Amino acid sequence: MHKRKNIIALLLNNSKAREINIIAIQEPWLNKYTSAIYCPSSCPFVPVFGSLSKRSCILVNKRLNINKWEKQVSSKDLCSVRLQGEQGTTWIHSIYSQPPGSTSTLASNYNNPLELLAILLEDQGEYNYLVLEDLNLYYSVWSGTRLAIAHTAAEKLIEVIYKWGECQLIMPPGTITFSTTLGGTIINLAFGLDKLINRALECRIAHKLNHGSDYLPVLLQFQGELLAAPLRPVRC
Repeated sequence: MHKRKNIIALLLNNSKAREINIIAIQEPWLNKYTSAIYCPSSCPFVPVFGSLSKRSCILVNKRLNINKWEKQVSSKDLCSVRLQGEQGTTWIHSIYSQPPGSTSTLASNYNNPLELLAILLEDQGEYNYLVLEDLNLYYSVWSGTRLAIAHTAAEKLIEVIYKWGECQLIMPPGTITFSTTLGGTIINLAFGLDKLINRALECRIAHKLNHGSDYLPVLLQFQGELLAAPLRPVRC
């Protein structure tokens, strides 16, 4: 997400975006005077963003029952939502990590949330979970044959996601999420457990939700129902 207020304002005013239950954003616009992003009370979303937050947030649609979800802000780059629905409990994690500096940099040698993610996935092993991330890492598993380069730090992501989290890549390998002069890259990724992936209806670039962001928005849709907020009584 490009760090401009008008970009996220246009997204929140998009009628298609307002139909989405959960929006995960990495590198949002930040208010200079308080710990907040652009999400006015008049818009149909509740922001998951706290004093620790800087480069990752989640927007939860107000139509979801507030008693059936809870937020967790683990660091400036990792926030989560725990959802209760007909299919049980599902955790959604939104993650950002800065570029490692070079392809040979080890994950242990720069600031990233991979160790923290590993702890969360271990603690939540009995639940469904969806990991939505911008980790600025290239690797053949998700880049496909389009890019010949690979980051050494991506090996840690592979360990956390595949070995510890037992997740699988949801997005088709080689999906372009960022346009470049060389044809584009894929560093915006989505991973989930098999039982969640089996309920996936679509995973695609949502061009109609793009309002000038530097990264293309990815739309994920799953089979299942989330519990809606109870209707407010109307006085006659």
